Amino acid sequence: MNGNLSGDPALARGLSHGVLAGTIVSIYAALFTFAANVVGASIMGLNPFELLRVYATFFMGGSPIDGAPDIGVVLGMAMGLHLATAAIVGMPLYVVHDALFRRHGFKRRAVHGLWLGIVMWLVNYYALLSWLQPLTLRLIGAPGEASPFILQTMPPWVAALTHICFAEIVLLVPLLWSVAASVIPVAGDSQEA
Repeated sequence: MNGNLSGDPALARGLSHGVLAGTIVSIYAALFTFAANVVGASIMGLNPFELLRVYATFFMGGSPIDGAPDIGVVLGMAMGLHLATAAIVGMPLYVVHDALFRRHGFKRRAVHGLWLGIVMWLVNYYALLSWLQPLTLRLIGAPGEASPFILQTMPPWVAALTHICFAEIVLLVPLLWSVAASVIPVAGDSQEA
């Protein structure tokens, strides 16, 4: 026996594999949702970097880009916050879903992604950001009013769609990986002895 008591080879990968894979897929999902926000904002005639401006309000207050001496640093910090948030939130989503529902197909994963994205949006947007952003702004001593600027500046439907898109990617990309892995031969399997 190889120490895998369940007989499921996927479980032999362990928690560290799930954490690493979940972090990678979550960052990928964050990049994709950022790109979708840039395209969506451009189509609607808005600033394509609106999502980063909204993220920058988290640590700089109401108008982070207006009058910022180095806008590149502000946008870089906002992108870093976007990617870090995705990794922190998406990795547990991936690990738990992979442990409980690994064998689910595309339709079930898509349904799970839909409702988990909505729940994630409600929790992040209303339960956490409503108090966490003002608290953070007070703690770091940001100038101006300490308000939940993200809630005030990001339309709820955009935030909801972004969270749904993120959850769908986190749950569906691993399915695509497993399909790709099943059709790509393992190195050495096709070589003759």
